[in-house]
Amino acid sequence: MKKVFLMLFLVTLTCFGAEKKYYHFEGLLGNTAIAMDINLIDGSYRASYSYNKYGENIELGGDVQKDKNKINLSAYNSDEVFEGTIVNNKFEGLWKSGNKSLKFSLSEDKNSLTLDEIKNLNMSPLYLSTKNDNYTNITTIVYNRNGLIVAEDYNYYYFEGAAHGNYGVSYRNYHKELGYLIDFNDFFTEEAYDILPSIIKRKIDQQDIYTFDDVSYITENVYFTEKGVMFVFNPYEISSYAQGIVSIYVPYAEIPKKAILNNEITKKIIKW
Repeated sequence: MKKVFLMLFLVTLTCFGAEKKYYHFEGLLGNTAIAMDINLIDGSYRASYSYNKYGENIELGGDVQKDKNKINLSAYNSDEVFEGTIVNNKFEGLWKSGNKSLKFSLSEDKNSLTLDEIKNLNMSPLYLSTKNDNYTNITTIVYNRNGLIVAEDYNYYYFEGAAHGNYGVSYRNYHKELGYLIDFNDFFTEEAYDILPSIIKRKIDQQDIYTFDDVSYITENVYFTEKGVMFVFNPYEISSYAQGIVSIYVPYAEIPKKAILNNEITKKIIKW
């Protein structure tokens, strides 16, 4: 679940500058293999990382330091921090969480797609930011592995006289080899609409997330990884504005196979 202050994190945005705007790193956190995507937006970083074994993205953010080689990334929903430097396309440093700390060493993955390559894919317009007085849109890359690319579109809008603005996210899933965008109905069977709500509700209850009464615990606002799928509920869809965006990750291994289509899409994406 993302916190409401994510909205404040995105207040100042500009178009492309001379600095590198996107990295995809892979390497080790301690002895564990991870992957990380880092997007630079006008003095702020939006990033995410996942353990290769599990595939669940953990979202991170941070500001550019005076020494621009240094990067401090903090998790939105935990006390995890990555403190390190990017030199010669390597991101190295120290990960901290509570009293624990581990060294990490990540290198830019030459097999993943660059930002220029991603922009040339058939994903419809892909840009990093646009802004006016009442509206902000920002697109970042949150997943980039083995030809599977996921772009997150963040939107904030404010109507004059409203108590506050509102915001939300949506996702574009694309596989380079397939050559087209992939949505919920390309991936799941009709039976999934009956099967998934109880799985998602159980995950929500385990995280002790407050929700409205009598809501539908299913959404087509999803993004896919090789190990599982993230179901994302924007403010007011199942809970209050104060609760923020609710993101629920479900590994494929926990989804009955009759809910997942057996087609070229799922065969390309799912890595059991």
